[in-house]
Amino acid sequence: MVVIFAGVAVLLFDAGSIAVNFFTLDNKAGEIAVSLGTSITNREINPFNAREVSNAAEEIAEEAGAKLVKAELARNGTVTVRIRRTADTIVIGRFKQLGDWVRATADARAGSS
Repeated sequence: MVVIFAGVAVLLFDAGSIAVNFFTLDNKAGEIAVSLGTSITNREINPFNAREVSNAAEEIAEEAGAKLVKAELARNGTVTVRIRRTADTIVIGRFKQLGDWVRATADARAGSS
């Protein structure tokens, strides 16, 4: 009986971790895009240096515990960010077939002008 309860508890923990990762990642992507746009507006980052924009976005994403997939600055001043993060799981993350459930991706846009 204890083993069954432990198994259910582990699965519930994994499901909760996946849900929290999925729903909070959109918010983090928005925060990163706004932060990057603000840094460009305040001239802390040179908008004409793509490497500097990418490095700044990567640093901000790492602070949020995510991996930067894409950071773009459009000519109209719109910053587009895509990040990815893997949920901390005990069991579900070990199955490759369930990898899409464990790994979440989020996109966000913010103006920098």
